[in-house]
Amino acid sequence: MYDSLLVPLDGSQAAAQVLPYVRFLARGLDCRVILVTVAEPPLEDVGPSSPTRATPAKTESAEADYLDRVAATFEDSRLVASTEVIEGRAAESIIAYAEAHRPGLIVMATYGRSGPGVWVLGGVADRVISASATPVLLLRPGAQERPVRQPELRSIIVPLDGSRLAEAALPHAEALASKLSMDIVLTRAVERPRLFESASPSTTGPASVPAPTVAEATNAVEREAQDYLDRWTSALLVKGLRARWELRHGPPAGEIVRLAGSLAGSIVAMTTHGRSGVGRWLLGSITNKVVRACDRPILLVHPEAG
Repeated sequence: MYDSLLVPLDGSQAAAQVLPYVRFLARGLDCRVILVTVAEPPLEDVGPSSPTRATPAKTESAEADYLDRVAATFEDSRLVASTEVIEGRAAESIIAYAEAHRPGLIVMATYGRSGPGVWVLGGVADRVISASATPVLLLRPGAQERPVRQPELRSIIVPLDGSRLAEAALPHAEALASKLSMDIVLTRAVERPRLFESASPSTTGPASVPAPTVAEATNAVEREAQDYLDRWTSALLVKGLRARWELRHGPPAGEIVRLAGSLAGSIVAMTTHGRSGVGRWLLGSITNKVVRACDRPILLVHPEAG
C-alpha cells in the first residue's frame, strides 16, 4: 500500500518540519521518498519599475539544488530519496504528479512560506487534501514546542460515526498500525439527543404515547455506539492488531481533538470529502474543524480511495 512517499517542499523551514516524520515513515514502511518542489511560472511585468521573478531556468536550478541538499540528508539514514522539480501551479501540479506516479502517501505541512514570488502552502494543502485520491498525512509546523527530531508514533485514532464514509480510513489505519507497531483507537462522539414532547395528548388516536426521556434516549444511543465500536474492535483484534475503543461525549470535532491531545505520539485518520461544484474545494465539516484545531499529524483519506 505504501511503496513511496511524495513530499512537497517549498524551501521554508515550516514545510521542512515534516522531514523527521518522512524519515520515520520511510524506515518503518520500507519505502522510497520522492521530494518535489514546484517552480511556478514567472510573473508578467506590468511596467519598467515592476518587480520581476527569476527566469524559469534559474528558478528550476535553484529549486533542484535545494532538493539535492535535502535528499543528501537521507543518505545518513540509509534511505533512498529522489528529487523532482515540477513546473506549474503548486496545488494542481502536486495533484497531477500524484495521479501520474501513484505514490502511496503524500506527506506535507499545512503551510509553508508566504510573500511575493513564493507559494503559500496553506491554500495548497487545502486543495490537495480535498482533491487528491492519494492519502495525505498533514502536519502543522510549530505545533510542538521544540522541533521534532525523532518522532514516535504510538497510536492512530480513527473517528467513526457509523457511516461507510468514515470507515474508509480503516484500511489505511490497519496498514500503518501493522507496519509501525501502533495501537488503533476507535472513537465515536455521542451528543445529547434533542427530544420534542407534544404539549397535549393526541386527539387522533386512542391514547398518546409518552416521549422517551433524555436519559433513555442517551442510553440507547450510547449502547448502539458501544456495540458498533466493539464489533470493529473485535474485527481488528482478530487480525492480530492492538485495538481498543473510546466513547466520547460532546461535539465530534472537539472530542477528536481532545482525545488526540491526550495521547502522546498519536495521529488521527479521517476521510475527507472531495470537490463540489466547478472550482470549489471542500472538506467535510468535522474533518475541516479537526484539521484546523488539532496539533497532531492527521491522515486524510479520500473516501473513494479508501
